[in-house]
Amino acid sequence: MYAKLQRLNSRAKAQHHKPPEHTPATINAPRNWILFGAPGTGKSYTINKAAGQYPHRRITFHPDYTYAQFVGSYKPVVSSESSSGITYDFAPGPFVDTLIEALDQPTIPHILIIEEINRADPAAVFGDVFQLLDRSGSGSSEYTVHTSPELKNYLRINLSDEAKQNLRALVSDIDKRSGDAPEASDCSEIAIPSNMYIWASMNSADQGVFPMDTAFKRRWTFQYLAIDGNVMEPKDVEGVILSNHWDEIRTNINLLIKDGGQDIPEDKLLGQYFLSSNEQTADNIVQAFSSKVIMYLFEDAARYCRPQIFNTDGSQGQLYLSDLLTNLSTSKPNLGIFANPVMTLETSAEPKETNQSITDETTESSEEQGGTESPESPEESAE
Repeated sequence: MYAKLQRLNSRAKAQHHKPPEHTPATINAPRNWILFGAPGTGKSYTINKAAGQYPHRRITFHPDYTYAQFVGSYKPVVSSESSSGITYDFAPGPFVDTLIEALDQPTIPHILIIEEINRADPAAVFGDVFQLLDRSGSGSSEYTVHTSPELKNYLRINLSDEAKQNLRALVSDIDKRSGDAPEASDCSEIAIPSNMYIWASMNSADQGVFPMDTAFKRRWTFQYLAIDGNVMEPKDVEGVILSNHWDEIRTNINLLIKDGGQDIPEDKLLGQYFLSSNEQTADNIVQAFSSKVIMYLFEDAARYCRPQIFNTDGSQGQLYLSDLLTNLSTSKPNLGIFANPVMTLETSAEPKETNQSITDETTESSEEQGGTESPESPEESAE
């Protein structure tokens, strides 16, 4: 009964926040989004403003926060049916609550906001649902995960018929896409639908926070909030150029790390699919390159050899991530930020000018020597 009351209350809140019918089930923001920056730059305000009229719930991670709190677990609840007045039932966490609401209302974005995501151990808190953070081009999970018996039973009881049908269709589509044989549609598998967003704030400079591993970071879009409160976005960057040259850029960055790095192991280099195929497209690569590649190099792989990897332009001050995001440019072979060129500029006109120059110099040299005639062209021979 307690669980059912929770479910009804959540649905009532979602209906209260329901936007107009014509509102699409997408928001112009990443689905897995971490906004980070110095304290007092307005991270929570920015996220809250972006969430706007859409139904959302806000939680805060802390050192004692666990998977059982985030996803759900069996807990003692008050019950009049028990002689002791206490019974045990599955208590869902905010992740499952948001998932159910998103499945219930597939035309409305539902947002789970996590404040201070790195004040708990994120990989431990997400547990197996960490796998669901891989998103396909449509925005839904790339893979599914199996539910525990208690979660499976809870979903079977609390999902509406429409929500069950939506989950069944989502899981079936993922199984077909990945080539797996579809399993029984009894809530034994779950996935994140495209209308479920997970946004978080983070301050990596705080003391006592938990580090994030690279595998976890790769599944998020990071955006840096500068000291003035503005989201840092590159200005002189063409997505088509980055997309066309991604493999060349990646290869040259790896060479730069190998040559200028300090005992950097091979598993720190950039693999071909460090950016997913969807992120390598012209429309998405600028955001992905800025939030994943640059941040990964700056905060992780090249953290202890930044002067050897990045272009400091002779500046005497400390190099900040905001400097790299500001200086990023596809009009320069070093992208404006690396110590060496990482990309070949497309200058199709230059070879012709060079060849003409060589021809002119040869002709002038022949004339100066006197008596040395240049070979006849086909047209001249024909005449």
